[in-house]
Amino acid sequence: MKQLGTILIIVMLCLSCQKDDHQIENLNGNKISILGHGGMGINSAYPINTLESIIRSLNSGADGVEIDVQMTKDSILVAYHNRNLSAETDMEGEIFSKTWKEIQDARYTTSPYLDYKIASLNSIFNSIKNKNDYLFALDVKVPYHHKEIEKYSLTLARALKQLINDQNINSRVIIESPDTGFINLLIKENVNAKLAFYLRDFDLACQFAEDNSLYGIVTSDDHINKEQVSNAHQKNIRVILFNVDDKEDNREAIRLNPDIIQTDKLKHLVKLLK
Repeated sequence: MKQLGTILIIVMLCLSCQKDDHQIENLNGNKISILGHGGMGINSAYPINTLESIIRSLNSGADGVEIDVQMTKDSILVAYHNRNLSAETDMEGEIFSKTWKEIQDARYTTSPYLDYKIASLNSIFNSIKNKNDYLFALDVKVPYHHKEIEKYSLTLARALKQLINDQNINSRVIIESPDTGFINLLIKENVNAKLAFYLRDFDLACQFAEDNSLYGIVTSDDHINKEQVSNAHQKNIRVILFNVDDKEDNREAIRLNPDIIQTDKLKHLVKLLK
């Protein structure tokens, strides 16, 4: 009886990682690109957006990685998600109000992440071999409450442009933003990246993307259906899915025929698609 139970567990594990046989149809050569959410994803062995998490994801079969991006007071781009440093680290305040020197030694405070630090984007890209083999989705966080938001946004756009040019990754970067004004600024500044707009309203997102010849739209996997994805593809708009949190989400996301999936269950999605 004990042996039968062991066999059943093994069978269930094999089924959970069985390659998905869904016929994919999209604008990405009928293949779905797999991006790790902040690296290996939430609840992994590493905090998201850290150098260690990002490198591990690229070594685990990902086609690329999604990174949350903010800018310091002295125009250094860093990988961090939350508005306030105190949400995850032993420092307080917002990144835009601090210099890189002030925050570079900030450590994460949640166990088991105590040994990890905030990373600058330059340090991340300098640590990645064969950068042009991967895709990088930069989810740029604009602090709309900044007292000099227009000046800040322009500096941010130019910092992104310089990073992309300096790292020679022009064809490998997607910049994601929910701000039409910031996207228009990126276009005006000739930032050489694929631009993607995210908004909960699919029709509005698609219309803006079409009107501005954007690369694509970014949406939660539970805010879109297969027909809408197909409609976007007919307009030459690529679809990037996020909020793909678990194994079932991975399977559901595949069935929607997106071009890119940002997942928290990276290894599982790699097994399904590769």
